[in-house]
Amino acid sequence: MCKWGFLLAIIFMSACLSGSAYASATVFFVDDLGGLYGVIRPDVSDPVSAVAALASPGVDYVSGKQLTSAIPSGTTVLDLRVDGNTTIVDFSGEILSTGLDEEKLATIYRQVSRTLAQFGLDTDVLIMADGTPLYKYLPGTPSVSPTEQGTASIIKVGVNSLSGKKITVSPGHGKYWTGSGWSTQRPAYCAPLNEEDYHNLEMCQYLETYLLNDGATVKMVRCTNKNYGNSPWAGGSPWWQMAACYWLKQIGYPCSVYGSYSGCSLGDGASEVNDDIRARPLASDYDNSDIYVSLHTNGYAGDCWSGCPTGTETYYDASDEHAPWGAISQTLATKINNGIMDAIQGQVDASWSCHGACVKNSNGAYGEIRIPDRAATLTELAFHDSCNYDANSEHLRDNFFRSAAMWGMYKGICEYFNKTPTYGFYSAELVSEDIPTAMEAAHQYTVHITFRNKGVLWKHARGYRLGAVGDSDPFTTQIRHGLSSEVGPNETYTFTFVLTAPNCGGTYVTDWQMMREGYTWFGPIVSKTIEVTGPPDVDPPSVPQNVLAESISTSQVEISWSASTDNVGVTGYRIYRNGSPLTTTTSTSYTDTGLSSNTTYTYTVSAYDAVWNESSQSAPSATITHTVVFQDGFPNMNYWPADVVADGTSRGLLFYTDEHHGTYSGIGAALTQPGSTSNQGSFAYRALPDTFATGSFDCWFFDTGGVDDSNQGIHVRGFNGSTLVFSAYLGTYPPSARNAYSGAVYDGSTWFWAPQLATRSIAWRHFKIMVGTSEIKFYVDGVKKGSLPRPANVDTFGFSRVNLGREYNVACESLFDDAQFTASGSTPPVMNAPTALSTTSIRWNFTDSSNNETGFRLHDASHNVKGTAGRNASFIDESGLSPNTQYTRHVHARNGTIEGPPSASASCYTLSVPPSTSTVTCDKPASVWLPDSEFTFTAVGGFGPGKVEYYRYAWDQSPTHTWTGSEPQWGAGNLNLSATVAGDWYLHVKGYNGEGVENGTLDLGPYKYAPVVETISAAKNLPNGTALSLVDKVVTGDFDEFFYIQENGTSGNNLYTGLRIDGDGPAPGVLCTVSGVLSLADGERRITDANVVTGSSGTIPEPAFLSNRYIGGGALNAWTPGLPGRLDVNNVGLLVVTSGKISAVDSGFIYVDDGSVPDDGTGHAGIRVDTSRISGPFNVDDYVVIRGISSTCVDGVTIIPIVRPRDNGDRVIYHGQ
Repeated sequence: MCKWGFLLAIIFMSACLSGSAYASATVFFVDDLGGLYGVIRPDVSDPVSAVAALASPGVDYVSGKQLTSAIPSGTTVLDLRVDGNTTIVDFSGEILSTGLDEEKLATIYRQVSRTLAQFGLDTDVLIMADGTPLYKYLPGTPSVSPTEQGTASIIKVGVNSLSGKKITVSPGHGKYWTGSGWSTQRPAYCAPLNEEDYHNLEMCQYLETYLLNDGATVKMVRCTNKNYGNSPWAGGSPWWQMAACYWLKQIGYPCSVYGSYSGCSLGDGASEVNDDIRARPLASDYDNSDIYVSLHTNGYAGDCWSGCPTGTETYYDASDEHAPWGAISQTLATKINNGIMDAIQGQVDASWSCHGACVKNSNGAYGEIRIPDRAATLTELAFHDSCNYDANSEHLRDNFFRSAAMWGMYKGICEYFNKTPTYGFYSAELVSEDIPTAMEAAHQYTVHITFRNKGVLWKHARGYRLGAVGDSDPFTTQIRHGLSSEVGPNETYTFTFVLTAPNCGGTYVTDWQMMREGYTWFGPIVSKTIEVTGPPDVDPPSVPQNVLAESISTSQVEISWSASTDNVGVTGYRIYRNGSPLTTTTSTSYTDTGLSSNTTYTYTVSAYDAVWNESSQSAPSATITHTVVFQDGFPNMNYWPADVVADGTSRGLLFYTDEHHGTYSGIGAALTQPGSTSNQGSFAYRALPDTFATGSFDCWFFDTGGVDDSNQGIHVRGFNGSTLVFSAYLGTYPPSARNAYSGAVYDGSTWFWAPQLATRSIAWRHFKIMVGTSEIKFYVDGVKKGSLPRPANVDTFGFSRVNLGREYNVACESLFDDAQFTASGSTPPVMNAPTALSTTSIRWNFTDSSNNETGFRLHDASHNVKGTAGRNASFIDESGLSPNTQYTRHVHARNGTIEGPPSASASCYTLSVPPSTSTVTCDKPASVWLPDSEFTFTAVGGFGPGKVEYYRYAWDQSPTHTWTGSEPQWGAGNLNLSATVAGDWYLHVKGYNGEGVENGTLDLGPYKYAPVVETISAAKNLPNGTALSLVDKVVTGDFDEFFYIQENGTSGNNLYTGLRIDGDGPAPGVLCTVSGVLSLADGERRITDANVVTGSSGTIPEPAFLSNRYIGGGALNAWTPGLPGRLDVNNVGLLVVTSGKISAVDSGFIYVDDGSVPDDGTGHAGIRVDTSRISGPFNVDDYVVIRGISSTCVDGVTIIPIVRPRDNGDRVIYHGQ
């Protein structure tokens, strides 16, 4: 033994020399919730000053908490020394100045031991006052005689390890009377972990089960049946929540047990916490149990997230009062703590440790283990306020951890009695199975195997499975079957799964066993030999139909399809994303998650049967994940103006900053305002930037009630002008379902309801309305809860507004926050072949591939908008373009402001400028006879963009042309063509653009080719109808409607040849070229349809002097007939001169007779002379000399020769001679 002052000096001298002296220490006080609360005190640097500081609590300068202490002010430390493993703290008598009871003693002990722990002095702590152990100042504990009457025992019948053993189990704390009200003895820390009062009991339920299963008689000092009912105390709290003293009274224990401190009347007067502490061990004495074990969890300083204490410790009591049982209590404590540590470290968490010394002597501080006259322990399993470890989801909040720890305590109890646990950590019993012994090949059978858990709790997350022995099975590839729920000790679980008979007959064995992945197999093996018969199955299921992929968020796509059929049965479906296998499912729907926003995904689905006959993949369905249109964390209400409510006024929501959800940036939320009448709503809207066909509106809603008259939610609304034609709603209504959230759809005339989708709760709830292509879907907290058909009005009008609240009285205040609207782009249309409509317009044709578009946009390569079209369009016409110019375009389907991906690009030329007489010209005129056979055609302006790409042409003698598409092309320069024979020629052209699309034809002509004949004589030797040209012939006479030509000059073989040309001619003496067609009329050869081109002056030949008889002449050939009675060669058309007497005078003509023609066939002698161009007087018997053109005329039906003088210069009259 040594005095602390001496030891302290040595310790701190060494610390100072080594440079590691304490600069401060933590002192543990009591907070307003009754828990320990550590405060760093810079004025404390050693154990003595730290313990002395316990008498001077105050306000924690960090948290602002007002702290108290169980050690009264003025108490001093008389001595602090170490005796072996025991640290003795002797306080002055002032520690008793405010009285002492079991609760205060325990609190003093906890304050002192926690304060000393940082100095390594908390293994065994003995607290004294003026040299006397502090517990000896407590009021005396009554002596309780053992009896069995009035107790409620549950005895396991059998001869298991603990048969005949009686064990009292004490779950720490519970609700008690504080002197002014009801309270738990420890507050809740590290939510969602519940109060120590409750989880102590929940853990002891496992211990009770293990002990009972092994044959023990178990005495529970608190009610462990949560279905037992409610107590008459604490506002009718359930019995399982109540402290031990109340339960022990309820089940018949005497007042000496349950009311040893404050009396038999519970629930009023002073605090009854000390009654509860003593009632537990006194009940053990009353029951004369073999051992008493108590379970608690530790506290440190409130919610702790770093530097927190951890681990397990078990106490026994070796004080004078409990000395007869001190040694065996230490043994029991050691066994229990070892059992707990082995179970946790070996099967749960290898890093779990004891908190300091594993087993500790409480030295009378804990009445629970000081009072009982038997072996007694108190285990502090873990720290319920060490949120970062002990109190997390892997430990105190985990039922597997709880049951494992309790199994370890059970094992320690067995070992204390020198017994081995009947049921191991991993234990199972087979209850039933229905695996058949015969199966038909390729058929599926649903089987069931039921096990009862006889060990620690089974949990899927902890690796518990039903496994195929040997990790293979001939009837299935699914060799593990998990748990859908936790399975506690004594509970059963039925595994339901499908076995598929092999496709070949034979004898097979299936065997299954419980196992924990990575740890062990356990329990009985379920083995069954099965005879498989029948023919194999080779037929795949039918191909899934009606596959629909629909984006529901920025990262999720829902895929659905119609069920396939199979000759035996469909086993499942394989889903492919973008051509690659994604997953399999037995359902006809699947939600793909974790996707990228605004991205196109294409899905197909196949079906397979039990023997993996797989169908072909379905037709693909593509969708585009959503894009965020807006997100609003409500930094203000700027985007949410008031909407019109039912009474016709505008009444919105309020901006509220005392509470908000906080997903998006913003400091507030939107608060609804209850109205004073049923029609006075609270309604705000946000206008979407465009009209949408599909989209998702979600918002967080803080519901302030569970079953009240709240009438509010979120809305998606569409309008025709100002008329509401569509609305989707999710929220609190109708009145028949006040306790639930409902969905509804308004189709323009009627509301349709999807009621009671989810139960209401006072919390932030996540609402979402998804306006899909065929359904309106409703989601609550991320789960689809229902749907209604999509009204036709959404297709027609779309939707353009989202709302919060309701147009009718909302009845209750509620909050909305973190609103978001997302929508997907539309699947790109299929670009079809465009059509050139004109020289300035193109029709861009496409096939709509989407069912969620509100329209289409036409873009060029630079993404400039070139045209738009509405929903369900199949083309966009673009105008204002240039002729014969190639344009490249693509089309986007759009849903509101969200454009989908572009279609494939398409290119098209506008039509070329159609050919016309202004765009195609010839160097020669049409419709006139020409002596030249060469024709040059010009494309005015040339070829290329803005004009024409090329022409196809035909050059022939037909005025029309039937186009074959094989005609030669003219696409550059001039087109030079030749007339190969005489006659009419035509140029036919058809215009084409750059991609060979025709636009317009033109027929040019006729271009009249008359080949040159050298002489008039040669011309007269050609048949009538011959086109010809005579070049440089001299005009001998012009008679207005016709004229005559002869060979130029007076010499040559053609001296006597002349020719009539129909039409107005040049003046006599002018050389000309005449082109036309030979004909015969009135006995005279002539050129008709003549084209006359004048030249220079020529020489008119001297007239030929002919007697009357020779004028006209005889026949030249078959085409140039002579005149009856005339001699010599044919000279019609020749400039002649004749003379004689006038034998007759008539209107327009005279006859001149030289005696050579007695009668020209008209009864007149001589030659007829035309007098229309000469003047008289003409008298019979006058002698005249007449010059003129030898011609013909018709008298009645008789063709006779005639001389046509040109003017008066062609007549000489001799009167009276």
